[in-house]
Order: sequence, then structure tokens, then C-alpha cells
Amino acid sequence: MGKYVSLRSRVPAVGLTDTGKVREHNEDTYLIDRELGLFIVADGLGGHQSGEVASLLTCEVIQREIAAGSRLRAAIDRANTEVIDAVRTGRGEAGMGSTVVAVLMAENSYELAWVGDSRIYLWDGKLHLLTRDHSFVETQRASGQISLEEARIH
Repeated sequence: MGKYVSLRSRVPAVGLTDTGKVREHNEDTYLIDRELGLFIVADGLGGHQSGEVASLLTCEVIQREIAAGSRLRAAIDRANTEVIDAVRTGRGEAGMGSTVVAVLMAENSYELAWVGDSRIYLWDGKLHLLTRDHSFVETQRASGQISLEEARIH
């Protein structure tokens, strides 16, 4: 039998964010923690309502919770609670929020979790979408009310 190699050690990872052409400041945060096998992208919402605070806090809380032994879904739930609490304590502003998409890799498996319209793709020579947007447009597309082509420009 060959030498066993951990799944998380075989996955190349790099992070980069861009403000795009519409925004003046970046509200996105990503986290790569190879030791935990944790990969996160958080897309801040709210424009001038501290979306960058929400996305940073989301990544920090998920990393902390996973390091403490939480499951990925529970860690995301906790991050949501702490983003809401941050508004009450003055760390952020009303209306801030973040989408999140995360992968937690174990020795030979992985767990996916997401909220919103940030996506996870698998590349194996072809691109495969692994998540489904939590959005009104995706709900309409999934129910057959609009086509994939219509959803792309909706």
C-alpha cells in the first residue's frame, strides 16, 4: 500500500480579492488555514454599512469555532450571531452582513457550508458548481419559473 497523503495537504490554495469597478473599498475577506483544513470566502454586504467588518468578523469567528472543535454549520451560525451583536456593541453598523462559503477538509473528506450567493466550484479539468445560491433568482430558476439563461441576466 502506498504512503497516505492528507487531502488538505494536496489542495493548492491562493487568495485574492478585488473591489471591482463599482466600489471604492473592498468588503471581502478570505481565510486559508491549512492546519485546520479551513478555507473561507466572506463577501461583505451593506456598502457603507461596514460590510468589511462583517466579512472579517465572519472569518475570525468561524476559524475560532472550528479550532475549538465546532462543526462548520455551527461555526457559521455563531458568526452570524456575533455579526448581529457587533452592530449592538458599535463594532459595526446597522445593515451590515456577509455571505460566506467555507470548506473544511479532513484527512480524506470535506464538508461544505454556505449562506448567500458566494459559491464553491470543483475543478477536475472541468468546472462543477457545488453550491446553490440562496437568492430569489435561484429559487425562481430551481422551480422552473425562469430558465438558466434568464437567471444569468436577471
